[in-house]
Amino acid sequence: MSPVLEPVVPLSARRRTVPRWLRRTTGPLLLLVLWQVSSATGVLPSDTLASPGTIADTASGLLEDGTLPHAMLVSVQRVLIGLALGGVIGVSLALVSGLSRLGEDLVDAS
Repeated sequence: MSPVLEPVVPLSARRRTVPRWLRRTTGPLLLLVLWQVSSATGVLPSDTLASPGTIADTASGLLEDGTLPHAMLVSVQRVLIGLALGGVIGVSLALVSGLSRLGEDLVDAS
């Protein structure tokens, strides 16, 4: 007679757990609630940091009149220009530093 094999079930599968997506969203949601409550009760002054509700209202107004998409496009353009300039300058300095002893002394010293 052959032995009866029982499937091995991990302990984590045996107990009911809160889904991971819910655990991961709880922290940020609690932070938003705490921020809103602190703003509403006056603990966090509005001139220091606007409440999430105020930010959402302002963002919706800027979306409706088309100001926000244009401003975001300008910001993305500035970021890309800065990234390109930084990349060109960084690669140039790396080449100067790596290809000559004088360049290494001048660039790597700082």
